[in-house]
Amino acid sequence: MIWLLMAAASGAMATAEPPQLLNGERLARADDYPTAALEHGDYGVVSMHLQVDPQGRVTGCAVTETSGSAPLDRVSCTVAKRRARFAPARNATGAAISSDYRLATTYGINEHQPPITIPMTLGVKALPPGYTRPAKLQAVFGADGHVMRCETRETSGNANADRAICGEIERTLVVPPPRSGSEEPAAAVRTYIANLTLSDGK
Repeated sequence: MIWLLMAAASGAMATAEPPQLLNGERLARADDYPTAALEHGDYGVVSMHLQVDPQGRVTGCAVTETSGSAPLDRVSCTVAKRRARFAPARNATGAAISSDYRLATTYGINEHQPPITIPMTLGVKALPPGYTRPAKLQAVFGADGHVMRCETRETSGNANADRAICGEIERTLVVPPPRSGSEEPAAAVRTYIANLTLSDGK
C-alpha cells in the first residue's frame, strides 16, 4: 500500500500572524506517486520552501531536501503549487502580506516509509499547569543536520511547556544532513508529537 504524509513549518519571516495551510490533510493523494518512481522503487522525504502571496496562493517552490529521486522532487512542488491553499500571513496592522512556508512530504511503499511525524516522550517531575495534551511542534534542520528553528503548531495547553519542549528538541535532536534539490540552502522539515509524562526522578 502507498502512503503519502505531509508536515509543514512556517518560514522565518517575522509576522504578526504567520500563514496557515488550510488543506494539508488533502494536499497529497496516492495517485500523485509518479509511475517512474514506483517502477524504480523510489522513496524518501522531500522538504520544500514555498513562497505564498497575499491571496494565499503558492507562487514559488524550491526543494531544500531532495529525496534522491527527481520524479518525487518534481511532483512535490507541482502538487504544492497546484493545491496548497493558505490563510495568508498578516502584518501588525492586519493586512495580508507575502510570506514563506516550509513543507515536507514523505513517499514510501509498505515498510519503506521514511517518517516525518515522530512521537517523543519527555519525563518531567510535575506536569505544568494547563497541560492537557501532547504538543505538536515543527523543526527545521540545517545542512549540518542540527535544528535551525523549532515552532509550536498545536499547543499542549501551556506555552512555557511548549517552549521548553522546543528547547529540548533544539539541544538534542539531529537528523542526517539533508541535501538540497535546488539552489537554496539545504533544510529538512520534521514534525514532533511530544508527550509529557511523570518521571520518578531516578
